[in-house]
Amino acid sequence: MISGVLSGVNYTIISGRVPLKLSVGDFAIAFLVFLYTFIVRKKIYYAIRGNSSLFMLGLLFITLSLVTSILYNDLWLVSIKFCIKICLLFSVLVYMYQVSIVTKNTLAALCFIVIFLNIIGLVEFFAPERLKGFLLLLKDQENLVMLKHTRVGSLLINPNIFGVFNAMIILVIMHLCYGGRVYINNYLYGSTLLCSAVGVILSGSMNAGLTLFIGIIILLYVTASENKVAFKKILLGCVVLSMLVFGAIKHNGSFASSVGRDFPFATKVYTKQPINITDLIPTFHSHERVVIWKEGFQQFKEHPIFGVGANQFVFRNRVMPGFHMHNIFGEILVNHGLTGFSIFIVLIGIWFLHAKSLWQVGLVITILISHMLDCFVTHSIVWVIFVPWLIVITTKNTDEMFVSAQSNPVTDNS
Repeated sequence: MISGVLSGVNYTIISGRVPLKLSVGDFAIAFLVFLYTFIVRKKIYYAIRGNSSLFMLGLLFITLSLVTSILYNDLWLVSIKFCIKICLLFSVLVYMYQVSIVTKNTLAALCFIVIFLNIIGLVEFFAPERLKGFLLLLKDQENLVMLKHTRVGSLLINPNIFGVFNAMIILVIMHLCYGGRVYINNYLYGSTLLCSAVGVILSGSMNAGLTLFIGIIILLYVTASENKVAFKKILLGCVVLSMLVFGAIKHNGSFASSVGRDFPFATKVYTKQPINITDLIPTFHSHERVVIWKEGFQQFKEHPIFGVGANQFVFRNRVMPGFHMHNIFGEILVNHGLTGFSIFIVLIGIWFLHAKSLWQVGLVITILISHMLDCFVTHSIVWVIFVPWLIVITTKNTDEMFVSAQSNPVTDNS
C-alpha cells in the first residue's frame, strides 16, 4: 500500500503522446511481489491447481487483451503497460492474498496507513500551502489536487479516489466487526473509522457518499434480522457521521461549498438561508459522463469484437481527450470488446459464487456499485493493490484468514 502511494514519484524516460515513466513505487511493488511470490510459490502452485479454470480464464483475458491490442495498433505500448502493470499484477496479488493469512499487526498497520493518509488529507484541505513541499516529494506539480477546487486527496491522485477508498475502508471495518469479531484494538478501529469518515466528508465526492450510503443500507439489511446489537451500533455510527457532516457544513465555508455542488441544502445551511424540499435532492452532474459514455458506445460499435485496445480509450476519446469511461463495465466493453467483456462477466459471476455469506455478497455489490461512476481499479495502483484484498475478504471465511484474533463464534449464516 505504501509503495502504491509512492507510485506518484515518476521519472519520465520518453515523453510524447504515450510517455514512458519509471516509478519508485512500481519498482518497490515489483520487488516485493517477486520476493513474496518466491517465498510462497508452492502454496500459489497448489492454489492454481485447485482452481485451474479460474486461472485459465484470467490468463485468457490477459493474453487476448495483449495480442489484440498490439497487432496493427499505434498505441500498443499503452496496452502492454496496462496488461503488465494492472492485469498481471492484479492476478498475482489475488493468489498471493488467497494463500496468505493476516495477523493483527498487519491489520493494525493498514489502519495506521489509512489514518496517516487522512491526516495528510485533513492538513491539505485546511492548510494546503504548508503541505505543498511535502507533497512535491511524492507528486508532480501538475498532479497536486490542492491547486484545484477540492484541495484534498493528492496522495491518492484525486478526491474521488480518496473519498471512495475511505468509504470502502469504513464498510470493510464494519463488515469485519460484524457479529462481535475483535481482530485488533477497538480504539484503533474507532480512530480509523473516524478518520475515514472525515476523509469521505472532505473529499466532497458524490461517488464516495453513494458508495457509503448503499453499503450501509445493505449492511443494515443483513444485520436487522440477524444481529440486533450490530444493527444498533451501525445506526449509532450513522447518527454520529450525520452530525459530523452537519457541523462541518455549518462552520466551514469551503466544505459547505464543496458539498453544495451536489447537495444544494449545504450552502443554504452555511449562509443561514431557508431550505426547501428541492434543496435536499442531489443535483447529479451527469452531463460529462453521458458525453463520455456516448463516445465510448460509438467506439464500441466501430470495434465490437476485440475493442479499441486495452486501456486505449483514454487516449482515443475524441470528445474529452484524457478521460476514461468512468464506468468499469463500459471501460471493459470499449477497450476489450465483447470477447474480453464476456470473460470479465464470467469472472464477476465466479466472485459472487465464492462469497461465503450474505454480508460478503453485499460487500461485492457495493464494490461494483462504486465502480459504476468511475474506474478505480484500472487507473489507480492503490486500488490494484486494495481490490485483490477485498476479493479475498469476500470469498474466504474471515475467521480462517485472520490469526491472533479473538472472535465470537459466528457461522456463515448468522
